[in-house]
Amino acid sequence: MRRSPRWLCWLVIAGIAWALAALGISLVSDRSPRNLTLVISIIASGLYTLLLFATRRAWLPWLARRPVAGATALGIFNAALIEALFLAVQTALGADGVAAHRNLFMDWLLTMPWYAGMVWIFVRVQRRERYSAAAVL
Repeated sequence: MRRSPRWLCWLVIAGIAWALAALGISLVSDRSPRNLTLVISIIASGLYTLLLFATRRAWLPWLARRPVAGATALGIFNAALIEALFLAVQTALGADGVAAHRNLFMDWLLTMPWYAGMVWIFVRVQRRERYSAAAVL
């Protein structure tokens, strides 16, 4: 994997800061259950991503045994987990219209083919052209 250029790492950090500021402004301007659901779900998804990054030394060697199959399975699992997270927060806060459907299995049925296709394409491209972590983010 290529090493990320320093400017690209700073761009990722600036993008995260901008996104957090936009979420904060959105929540202050409209404290609806839908906005609160989006803020909590997006921040929780980001923290989950950071947790995966922090623990990569534990699971990455296992994934490297079969890189295409492992990365595809991990990507699909993570997509399903994040969809479940958004639906759980939406249900807990009584919001509507955040997740694709109120039934988790129907939600997965609607979204997983797209996620699986995107993950499969990304893994195939990443296998040919190894992009840095900052470029992927």
